[in-house]
Amino acid sequence: MPLHRSKLIYIKKKKWYVPAVSIISSLAVIGALLALFSFLMTKIDFSNSAVAIMGMISICAGGFSAGFITGKNKRRGGIKNGVKYGIIIYVILLFFGTIIMKRLLGLSMLGKLIVICICSAIGGICGVNTKIRKPPV
Repeated sequence: MPLHRSKLIYIKKKKWYVPAVSIISSLAVIGALLALFSFLMTKIDFSNSAVAIMGMISICAGGFSAGFITGKNKRRGGIKNGVKYGIIIYVILLFFGTIIMKRLLGLSMLGKLIVICICSAIGGICGVNTKIRKPPV
């Protein structure tokens, strides 16, 4: 049963709506790209550096989508909100990476934090500067 428009607007005004949507969409983008790259790796033999680049591309796209959705919904503070959600995505990926690998990952994760923060800040800037049909309330 679909939600009525008034209930949907009520849900969108909740405090947790924008963070939840941006984080879930970011993880969905990362998962979809990792699945696509995994499928490509079954068909084509890639070097280790190409596999690392594919992982960074998926992390960049996920960070960008989190920043973009946040910036588009909040319409201000693109860099600040982008970096904030980039750090949140990083912590989630670090947590699940530690659980899956059963060890704390090394210094390479610092580089991933910087990349995620930069990409999510760029996404936040792009999200804030997109055209909208009606101005924010």
